[in-house]
Amino acid sequence: MAALVETIGPPRIRPAQRTPFEALARAICFQQLSGKAAATIYGRWEQEVAASSPTGEVTPEAVLATPEEHMRRAGMSAAKTASVVDL
Repeated sequence: MAALVETIGPPRIRPAQRTPFEALARAICFQQLSGKAAATIYGRWEQEVAASSPTGEVTPEAVLATPEEHMRRAGMSAAKTASVVDL
């Protein structure tokens, strides 16, 4: 690995700017789905939850303030919706 880093330089990986809560919610959404479908559903879900937040952020309080039918409308299954609410 050292030779590779010496040849091409150090990795330029930027960590995602997510809170632990957002990372876990995203992981729940992405379970057992293709990447593209999961990304679409997560994006819709994120918009629904952010709309319920006074700061426009995905927080545990915003999830609890979001009606479950709005999360389901975004494409989350009933089981995933329940998991994120339990989170």
